[in-house]
Amino acid sequence: MAFRSASFFTSALCIAVMLIGGPGAAQLARPAEGVGIAVDGATPTPAPTPAPAPAPNPAPAPNPNPAPAPAPNPVPPPVPAPNPGPPPVPPPPEPEPVKELAYHIVINGQPQGPFNAEQLKAKVASGDLVRSSLVWTAGMTDWEEAAKVPDLVGILASVPPKPKFDAAAFIAGVWVADPQQTQIPNIGPATVNARTTYNRDGTYSFLGTVDAMIQGYPTRQTITSDGTYTAKEQGPGKILITPNGMITYSMAGQQPRTDSNNTPFVVTIADQDTLVSDDGTRSRRLR
Repeated sequence: MAFRSASFFTSALCIAVMLIGGPGAAQLARPAEGVGIAVDGATPTPAPTPAPAPAPNPAPAPNPNPAPAPAPNPVPPPVPAPNPGPPPVPPPPEPEPVKELAYHIVINGQPQGPFNAEQLKAKVASGDLVRSSLVWTAGMTDWEEAAKVPDLVGILASVPPKPKFDAAAFIAGVWVADPQQTQIPNIGPATVNARTTYNRDGTYSFLGTVDAMIQGYPTRQTITSDGTYTAKEQGPGKILITPNGMITYSMAGQQPRTDSNNTPFVVTIADQDTLVSDDGTRSRRLR
């Protein structure tokens, strides 16, 4: 009876705990492992002994030569950049502003102008502007030959280079002076004629006459000269002639008089066949 009372008490207690609930309720409601609960005086049956857990398999020994890790998936290289084209062509340089020309030219001994580029070209075409022409423009200190002025080089390009002037070759030939009227002291008026021959070998000959009236009679004085000469250019359009000879004055009824003839003189080229002496006498080429 006592055992039953204890069993009853225990059962009642378990029921109370289950009704109350809580974290220990499940533990109180379940008897411990290996402890049987007797019902109505029966001997509790011992709990069976649990079988031992099988021993775990030993861990495999590490491989001394582990297999290499698999290579990562290859990544394609970056796409190459397209071939660069040639660099862009730089723009052409800005053209330099055209310089406005305004040149004066000495034409026939007189300054003329100013002339612009087109007018200068026209002067070249007409022959008024040649390489030896004297020119001037603002900024220049003096007149200068056109061939030495950079602004005019292109304009003069159409003009062929002037050959070197050969003065001796130019005057070679026979020159006859225009008759000259002169006044001889103590005699009166007279007429002078002259003819000069310049040979290519550097020799010359001269023949001149002076006709006058002396005491009512016609009288002629003859002047002759011969020797050598040199001729050199003396600036544009001028020739310096230097004779080296003897000159003889003859007149009827008188002894000839001889003197040296070595006085230089300058003649100006008027044209291809005309020379002008310092006193204005013109000599014309005979041949």
